[in-house]
Amino acid sequence: MDDYTPLRNVNAQNLASDTMLFPVRDALWYLPRMPLGEFKTGSKASQGDAYYVAENPPFGAVITYYLPKAVQTAKEKRRETEKDIEKQGGNTPYPGWDALRAEATEEEPAVVLTVRNSNGEVIRKLEGPAKAGFHRVAWDLRYPESSPWEENPEDDYIVFSGPLAAPGNYTVSLATRVNGVLKETGLQSAIHVKMMRQNSLATASATEVVAFGQRLDNMMREGDGADAVIEALLDELAAVKQTLVRSGAEGSLRDQVRALELEVLDLDLKLSGDEDRDMAGDSGPVSVRSRIGVAQMGTSFSSYGPTPMHERSLDIAEQDFAAIKTALRRIYETELPALRKAMDDASVPWTPGRGVPGKG
Repeated sequence: MDDYTPLRNVNAQNLASDTMLFPVRDALWYLPRMPLGEFKTGSKASQGDAYYVAENPPFGAVITYYLPKAVQTAKEKRRETEKDIEKQGGNTPYPGWDALRAEATEEEPAVVLTVRNSNGEVIRKLEGPAKAGFHRVAWDLRYPESSPWEENPEDDYIVFSGPLAAPGNYTVSLATRVNGVLKETGLQSAIHVKMMRQNSLATASATEVVAFGQRLDNMMREGDGADAVIEALLDELAAVKQTLVRSGAEGSLRDQVRALELEVLDLDLKLSGDEDRDMAGDSGPVSVRSRIGVAQMGTSFSSYGPTPMHERSLDIAEQDFAAIKTALRRIYETELPALRKAMDDASVPWTPGRGVPGKG
């Protein structure tokens, strides 16, 4: 009940028939504190269960919408019709295999909220419940996360969100997605993001803070993506070496795989460093990810802006990463496809990354 403004704009007629997107209260631009020493929202750190902590109101711009009726799947629509027939004691018709297959492959419906800046550029897309009633979704005033896809994402101790969006004027629009098809409702509300207070000791303006955050986020996106590519390459090359043992391919093919593997391992060292060496207290050459980490940890939890050290760390990371990215693209786009074709030509059994085995 910290904001019951939407209740002032409804009546019985609206609730019966209208989908509504309510005005959004002004959002304050700041970074929430973590006084208990824990990065996860709402955590009590090491205070124990007896230490009482209540949830704060959602941070950012809280978007409220109302659906008079749930957005239904084809199966839900069919069952609704069948229930009326069942109540009257009638026989429900069999839908047929094609209809059942369509129901089985249908996506769950969702409400899609799209935040745009004053130039109409998409800043963030948020999904919300598609059930009947009032719903609230908070936009945390950030661009989306740029971390790569993971099959089994870990519950990280420190969560790095996307870069902050600048204070200013935004809009949010509401659409529904049914079985993958997006349908705009035409509803739109304004969002005004304003600074909670002017930082008297800030080293950069809000615009400069956002610009550096976006630049850092792009470097993190590319660096994390390169790390994922390296892991996938090493997994594929390991699978190839195991499979070549039971194939009739020439020994030169395995030599080619091993040379490629050593090159990828060298790129991994430049990107991420030597973990064993770090654990021994001898860090050796500074890796790209270490450079990124300095800029990231120094600016991600403050709105005061980057220092010259943070700027320099990111500069060096970008320069060093350029050569790594060029080499990875050559391997991924040229050498790996050639290797896969050579394995197909040599009738090597299937390995990850290849299509259907066969020559030509």
